[in-house]
Amino acid sequence: MNKIIIFLGAVLTLPLFVSHLRGAKVPPGLAIKAAPFMFSPNGDGDLDSTDIAIEITGDYKLRAWLLYICDDKGETVRKMSWPDETPSSIKWDGKNSDGGTLPDGKYTAFFSAHFSKKLVITSSDTVIIDCSAPESDLKVSPEIISPDGDGKDDTMLFNISSKDMTFIARWSLEISDEKDTPVKLFEGKGAVPESVTWDGKDDYYGRVVPNGIYSAELILTDSLRNKSAPIKAKLRVHVPPKVVTKEIKIQEDARGLKVNLSSNILFGSGKAKLQSSANKSLNEVVDLAKAYPENKISIEGHTDSVGSDDYNKKLSLQRAQSIRDYLVSKGLSKERFLVSGFGEEKPIASNRNRAGQLKNRRVEIIILKSNKE
Repeated sequence: MNKIIIFLGAVLTLPLFVSHLRGAKVPPGLAIKAAPFMFSPNGDGDLDSTDIAIEITGDYKLRAWLLYICDDKGETVRKMSWPDETPSSIKWDGKNSDGGTLPDGKYTAFFSAHFSKKLVITSSDTVIIDCSAPESDLKVSPEIISPDGDGKDDTMLFNISSKDMTFIARWSLEISDEKDTPVKLFEGKGAVPESVTWDGKDDYYGRVVPNGIYSAELILTDSLRNKSAPIKAKLRVHVPPKVVTKEIKIQEDARGLKVNLSSNILFGSGKAKLQSSANKSLNEVVDLAKAYPENKISIEGHTDSVGSDDYNKKLSLQRAQSIRDYLVSKGLSKERFLVSGFGEEKPIASNRNRAGQLKNRRVEIIILKSNKE
């Protein structure tokens, strides 16, 4: 075939060369993708399987293929293959080749595409099986709060720890009264906080809940909707009533709330029997003790240095026991009391004069601090 070109009246005839190129095949490509890559094959109908999507490109014909799943040690746990069919996706139910349940863990799906004896390509993707509920722990401090605004034990701290193969998607901490009626709910999405603080107030009126025993219940749900069993903790709210005292003076020291009563008001000279004049003061002590029903009470008798050591110790102990017996008669539990007589061992003033001796002849009643503080 020739081509004619005209140049200003001249005609040239040139040969036409045509290049015939053969069509080249596009080489094969392969990619697989597991969706979801985390699943929970526990038979509850929710996220029980994963679909492994297969994308094959190129002009080569697929002759055979093999899908095999390996555990984190490289051991093959499942194989799948259909020689006459090229799937667009393969569903895996999380079972092994024998139909058995596989443990939670990280797995790798491999897809081998065979285009010829010499042309085999493989693609892989990671899959995670998690059928286990999140692990958690709940600790409460202090176990008793008194949210009265005095700056002491006004709030309760819930310390939370959690562990899961995937991640926490939702959490809730619910506080209920003795009738299982919810009074406060803390909840959130995503990671659970390391601690939650409760001020003793309810969700309904924003008021401090009544004194009583309460329970806290922690539930965690992971990203695969595996829900933990409730973790429970007991706690107590106790706001002491306002105690009005006229006869006694209350002091706070390192051990607790202390009332110092003069033996001259309580007892006759050298006697361990209570006088009627002691009733008003001791009745106020009863009210004080009832305001702290969980606390132990120490009753400690003291004397001046007049008389022998043995006599003074015996007398101080007998006086402390008399006071204990009176308080028990007013409804206080005997098991709450620690009774001791120190005699002249612990003076608070000089025994060289009558004024000092009068101060040393005393009984101290201490509402002891809780040993949980």
